[in-house]
Amino acid sequence: MKGIEGNENYYRIYRNGDTAYEKLFGKSGKELQHNYETSDAWKNVYTIRHMTKDKVVKFTDLKDAMMSGSAGQIPVNVYQEDGAMAVLMNNTASSPTEPGGNEEAPDVQDPCKDLIELRLKKVWKRDEEKDRPNEVIFNITRSYEKDGKPVVDTNFNKEVILTKKDAQTSDIWEKVLTGAEYTAYHVGTDGKKYYYTYHVSEMKVDGYTTEITYKGDRQYSITVTNTKTGLTAFFRKQEEWEKLCSTR
Repeated sequence: MKGIEGNENYYRIYRNGDTAYEKLFGKSGKELQHNYETSDAWKNVYTIRHMTKDKVVKFTDLKDAMMSGSAGQIPVNVYQEDGAMAVLMNNTASSPTEPGGNEEAPDVQDPCKDLIELRLKKVWKRDEEKDRPNEVIFNITRSYEKDGKPVVDTNFNKEVILTKKDAQTSDIWEKVLTGAEYTAYHVGTDGKKYYYTYHVSEMKVDGYTTEITYKGDRQYSITVTNTKTGLTAFFRKQEEWEKLCSTR
C-alpha cells in the first residue's frame, strides 16, 4: 500500500465556511496537517504530507478526522468508506482555477504521482498591449538540498517560450509545464529522496522591470511580473483623471 499511495507527496484539503479551524486531528488525537492556511476562496486549507509517520500514512488515517479551532470541532468528512474516496474539495469539480477565481496551486498534486505540474505565469502591468514583445523567453533550472546545502541539477536546464497565444486574460500569459522530465525528486545513491526546487530566470524585456515570485509548499507556482518603466500616455491620462477626481 505504501508504494501505491506515494511517499512524502503533498496535497491539500479544502473546506469552506465562516469559521477558521486551524488544526486537523485524527481519531488518535494527533495533528494531521503539515501546514494550515486560509484564502479568499477557501476558509480552511490543510496541506497534508503523505506517508508521514504519526500523521497520514494511509488515506484511511483521514477517516473520522476533525477540524478544530476556538469554535470547537466538526468532522472534515475527508474519507468516505463507500468507494474508499478521499474528498479533498467537498466534491467540487476541478478546473484550472480554484473556486473564487484564484489560481490553482500546482503543487496540489496527486499523491500517487512522482511528476509535477509547474505553472509559469506572466503578468503585464502599467502598459498597453502594443508595448509587449511577441514572446518572452525563460530559463528553468532546479536544485535540491543535501546535508543542508543546495545542489544544482546540472543535467536539467530548459528554455521555455511564452507568446501571445498563451494569453489567459488581456494581462496574463500562462503555461503549465509537464512531462517526464519534470519530476518531484530524485533518489540519491544513499536511497533517500531529494525533492527539487525549481527556479526561473527571464531574458531581459526592454522597457520593463521584472519581479519573480514563488508560491506553494514546493513553489511549483511561479509568477513573473513585468512592469512598464515610465508612464505611457494611457496611464498618464489615468493619473490625471484620478487627481482631478480626488480634488472634487
